[in-house]
Amino acid sequence: MSNLEREKEGVWPFLEGDEKFNRAANIRAREIVRRFEHKRLDGKNINTVFSDVGIGNWKVVAENLASNSARVHSPQDTVNQWLNSEGHRIALLHPDYQYMAVGYAEKNGRAYIVQLFISYFD
Repeated sequence: MSNLEREKEGVWPFLEGDEKFNRAANIRAREIVRRFEHKRLDGKNINTVFSDVGIGNWKVVAENLASNSARVHSPQDTVNQWLNSEGHRIALLHPDYQYMAVGYAEKNGRAYIVQLFISYFD
């Protein structure tokens, strides 16, 4: 869904990330269940999740967060929410981000979704 939106805007699609990157997104999803903000539970910057899973050599990081009713909202609904928010739209469509990973967690009937974006040094 995110790649379709990027292609509509003439932006290269995201490349497929690896298991470490997916793990980082799922860690962040579990964290935002407890505290919904763009910081780690220990108050540190979100970029520390990458070193926690063994990812190095990155140069740019961004994050989109969402929390919706798990029973009502579809993944496309969440992408549409982000596209209708200027800051989230910029992150989703920014050409500097090469990779995207999605994390998901649920609690008490709510879905917590994280999109992580990253680019690596060449």
